[in-house]
Amino acid sequence: MMLFFSDLAKICKKLKRELELISEEKWQLQNHTLIPFPEIHRVPKKHIAEIYAQCCVIFCVRQKILPDLQSKIIANFLDLFWQRMEMCSKKKTLEIRRELASLIEEALNHGKLQRNSMLSETVFLEKIYTEFIRYYNKNQQKLHGIVYTPDYIINFMMRLLHTKIQQHFDLPRGLSSPELILYDPAIGSLSFELGIHNIVKNPDWITTQFPIQFYGNELNYAAYFIGRFLLADSMNFSSKEKEISLQISFQSALTPEFYETIEKLPHTRTKPIIIFGNPPYAVSSANKDAWIYQLMTAYAVKEPNLTRLYDDYVKFIRYGQWLLEKQAQGILVFITNRKYLDGKVFYGMRQSLLKSMSDIYIIDLFGDARNVKGVSTGANVFGIQTGVAISLFFKKNKLDQKTATLHYLGIKNGEEELKEVLAHEIQNLGFVELTPQAPKFLFVPITVEPKYQQIWDIHCTSLPKCFIKTSRAMISSRDRFMIHVDSDPLNENITLLEKRDYITLRKQGRIKQNIDALFENEQVLSHFDFKEMKRSITAVNYRPFDLRHTIFYTINRRCGKSIILDHLNQSPLIIEEILKGKENRNLKNSNLAFNFVQSMQKPPFTHILCTQGIVDSGIFGYSTSKVAPIWIDGNLNLSEIYISKLKYVYPSITENQLIGYLYGILNSTTLASIFEPMLFHEFPRVFISDKAEFIQKIADLGFELILLHTYNFSRFQQHKYEDFYKSWKESLSHDIQLKSWRFEKNAICFTSFQNKAQKSGKTYYNIPCSAKVWNFRIGSIQIIDHWLKARKFSSLQRGLTPPDWHQFFLMVFIIQETLLLKKLIDMELQKNPITMGFASKMN
Repeated sequence: MMLFFSDLAKICKKLKRELELISEEKWQLQNHTLIPFPEIHRVPKKHIAEIYAQCCVIFCVRQKILPDLQSKIIANFLDLFWQRMEMCSKKKTLEIRRELASLIEEALNHGKLQRNSMLSETVFLEKIYTEFIRYYNKNQQKLHGIVYTPDYIINFMMRLLHTKIQQHFDLPRGLSSPELILYDPAIGSLSFELGIHNIVKNPDWITTQFPIQFYGNELNYAAYFIGRFLLADSMNFSSKEKEISLQISFQSALTPEFYETIEKLPHTRTKPIIIFGNPPYAVSSANKDAWIYQLMTAYAVKEPNLTRLYDDYVKFIRYGQWLLEKQAQGILVFITNRKYLDGKVFYGMRQSLLKSMSDIYIIDLFGDARNVKGVSTGANVFGIQTGVAISLFFKKNKLDQKTATLHYLGIKNGEEELKEVLAHEIQNLGFVELTPQAPKFLFVPITVEPKYQQIWDIHCTSLPKCFIKTSRAMISSRDRFMIHVDSDPLNENITLLEKRDYITLRKQGRIKQNIDALFENEQVLSHFDFKEMKRSITAVNYRPFDLRHTIFYTINRRCGKSIILDHLNQSPLIIEEILKGKENRNLKNSNLAFNFVQSMQKPPFTHILCTQGIVDSGIFGYSTSKVAPIWIDGNLNLSEIYISKLKYVYPSITENQLIGYLYGILNSTTLASIFEPMLFHEFPRVFISDKAEFIQKIADLGFELILLHTYNFSRFQQHKYEDFYKSWKESLSHDIQLKSWRFEKNAICFTSFQNKAQKSGKTYYNIPCSAKVWNFRIGSIQIIDHWLKARKFSSLQRGLTPPDWHQFFLMVFIIQETLLLKKLIDMELQKNPITMGFASKMN
């Protein structure tokens, strides 16, 4: 199937090139006898060839797979198109036409395409045009966030809209009520307009009123005219109706132009405006108009990284909200990315919507492959990684300051259940009413027992409030250039960059294939101090217990507060010294720090790690981690709020116990499980006990964990490690070229090359390891497997040396001891009166 669409895209490009070679005088490309819609005359000439080429190949496919639904208007277009092409370029036209016909016939014969008379126009667009455009112009699809909506989703959204118009505006005719203004700000191929016609089924309204009441915007000319043909076909288009023009603007919707147009109509303010569709999703948005950015200030919040807040779909929601605020009443219904429902940078948006609207209906379809938030879901309705939701915002003469009523429905178990639920009558859908609370104003339910909510609210302190200063960790943005297991390749990268040898850097995969705006900007590069870059190479905590080297130069510490990052690098880590495992009791002047995230994306919560030295922002595998030094210039970086709460219960608490308690309590598996619903949306919180004995025990266990995780082993830990490692020290005392590994039967089974020169033969090593240790994760990182992947011979281009194996066994030992200490922490929690029952709940 992929090959078919790839070949179809190639033929379309070939046809477009041929069209571009034909002069306008020779063919008169803008002749409306081929495309009989007046809108074609508003299209710039440079886009005409694209429109004809795409319409031709897509309609040739349609006519073959829908043999019983032959469209006269489409058949007429194809006949005239091929005739005109043959008049202008007969030989090339016949060649392209035969190639296209052969491709479609072969696809039908081999089952890649199937004839299906039951296929609707919206399903055709979803199944055929979506796949075609993916191969034809992937950059355009990504830039404009083009995703075509499944037929059953469109039908549901139109039924929902139809019903709510009838209920809330007392208009029995629903979508076909003449009092309405209909608006689709991202028309695409008119899928939703086809959906309206399926709901209304009133030929007179469709041919007379709809073109008058309907407005829209679209940037993709070809997609629009493909949909325009299909819409005309559904309207039983005839020659006498060919002058009907839809009120379409071929420019971005995110301007005041549309409102300025309807404002001139009589009685505009009293007419409900109905906004609908599937706006684009694109974080790297092409819509950068100053006007919409000014509107977006209503959603502004004080967060370090607001990139996701300026995704296109958020701009379209804000634009729709602005239109509803201009009108006395109206409805906005979109299917969009679901991130805004509970994302950490969207609380200003949620609060703004609650203030503006009368009612909000959310149908949460989940389906986020990267951010599951504990929900088991089936396939995404769009077949993409981004979870989605249908949102309906209703406003009617809102004069008071009362916030909107939020109605929520979550559908978790995949496409079949989704289709079944959405087929229900709208009034039987089973929405639950939510009351979003400040400061997050979440649009999703938080399910937690009241007693645990009380503990979270009363006995827990937000982790950032426990520190005086925090920062974002180091962000390199160019890991292949800036970070490596060894330091030598980094020196080579700097030398190649100094020589401007981009060909070698690209060939070796050290910079991206596209132009690098920083490294290939001579004005910027001329200010680089390459000797200083080489001197700046130091160790970095790249992932949990995975020490690598980095170029700690200006370009990869720009995203953190340099004073804190520089502090963490005051005594640069030397990996070889760390591996000696010397006991270090003088921690006060060390560069230890806690690392954590604002909220987790996937359970369980294991997103806390104490490290020594500088830390990469992706240490937990996703999100930008925050870093909080334990000491800064010899002074404890803990807040008075946190210290006073513990000293109130335990007056003689020491500095080591203060940091130990913090780390110990955050490493509780039990508390992480109990508070999981909150940890999806908030910073971790530190449970403050009212029992001094409990605080002391957790503090001691937590401090042991700190020593363990920062390679500052206590004497007891050091002796245990030496006993653990000595049995393997001799057998792994030489270089081993790591080929592959697998975990089975409580062992890691390694395969290495026997002959180093020829990489031939195999040697096997089986190292005992429990399943719990092998599967142990911090954040989303499966630690042992991740460490090994970076050190395969094919990646590292060298064998693993005894120091490498030393680091490996240190990592395995640390995980074993961590599991033991975490278990002891949970045992203490079970004994503490206020948390009695936590561990039993886990069991």
